[in-house]
Amino acid sequence: MPQINKGPEWETQVLDNGLQIIFSEIKTTRLVHIGLFINTGSRDEAENLNGLSHFLEHMLFKGTKRRSSGRVIERLESVGGEINAFTTKEKTCIYATVASEFLDRAVELFADIAFQCTFPEKEILKEIQVISEEIEMYRDNPEEAIQEDFDLLLLPEHPLGRPILGTKNTLKNLDKGSVQNWYQTSLNPGNMLLGISGNVSYSKVLNSVNKYWNIPYSVLDNKLTKRKPPVPFQKSQTNVESSGNQSHLIIGSVAGGYDHPDYYTMLLICNFLGGPGMSARLNLLIREKFGLAYNISSFYNPYTDCGIFGIYAGMEEKNIKKVISLIKSELYKLVETPISDHQLKKFKKQLIGQTLIASENLMNQLMYAAREQQDHGFILGMDQFIEYIESINSQKIIECSTKWLNPETLSEIIYLPENQKR
Repeated sequence: MPQINKGPEWETQVLDNGLQIIFSEIKTTRLVHIGLFINTGSRDEAENLNGLSHFLEHMLFKGTKRRSSGRVIERLESVGGEINAFTTKEKTCIYATVASEFLDRAVELFADIAFQCTFPEKEILKEIQVISEEIEMYRDNPEEAIQEDFDLLLLPEHPLGRPILGTKNTLKNLDKGSVQNWYQTSLNPGNMLLGISGNVSYSKVLNSVNKYWNIPYSVLDNKLTKRKPPVPFQKSQTNVESSGNQSHLIIGSVAGGYDHPDYYTMLLICNFLGGPGMSARLNLLIREKFGLAYNISSFYNPYTDCGIFGIYAGMEEKNIKKVISLIKSELYKLVETPISDHQLKKFKKQLIGQTLIASENLMNQLMYAAREQQDHGFILGMDQFIEYIESINSQKIIECSTKWLNPETLSEIIYLPENQKR
């Protein structure tokens, strides 16, 4: 096998207050990347406060004891840096990129946001309106809305089935008290990881971190409740009337999560079925050969204790039955027929190559390393990832497909154009 770029090596440390630190020195850049990874997301919220983590993400930029909202944003932007944030079902993250000389400025700003937010009442009311509009925007996009509805179809009684943004009804329950309580609970150093990579030395990073982050804090304070594991799901099917002239479909099921033995096999299956390449099986069959769908793809969203696998298609209403039939025929092949050695080798090369390309992005490297360290306590190197992918054989694909992708057990949701509900 040719020599593979191993990527950065990571230093790890835990401060006395429980904060995890990861760092990688990268001398081929003039930048430094920083991310604060908070180990809470929408699955950790009370049902009546669904959307609280995402709301908190917005409010983290709305002012601290020493900075107004505008000064928080301009602290890094004024020196050409970039700062942003996102929320998932299990994480909330703030991340930034600046020139290496401004490391100390970024580390101090992140500490200010993490411990000194003030949550002005007027900003809370304003942001409720902003996020209400954001919810409307997502619901107006059928490709986004059907994904939310599919999660709810699979996990109707579980927090993982709820939307990350919450709903307009749950937004009404958010106030300064609920936001401040979630801030104090979530942004506990023992629940966070600070990741830094770039053209700075480890000693400089530690000096900066110890200066702003090594504050006394009990890792037992405000400890989060244990996450509720998903329950077994039943096959479900639903049709939904939606605006627009096109139909949309998702077929899929609950699958294993990050720690499941099938994780790497699911990555491989998802990629060759409907990954980003134009040569993905379903794209070649349904779009290129028959011209039945304008968009066809597969997705695998793994979480710590489960995952969701699905195949999405957008098409005219008259093509739905044929598209479903073709999708299921491909899945039956996976369950019943071993993949040839030639095809399997091709699919592995494709996934490994795409992963290597993605890993060239330094912020992607930081995001990956932080998740690995926070969830598993170690960072899997690229060589090991490749070994796992190379170890997959055709029997593993049959076993994994039988367990998670059997067409007889898959759930299905269809968006039909208005007045076409069957």
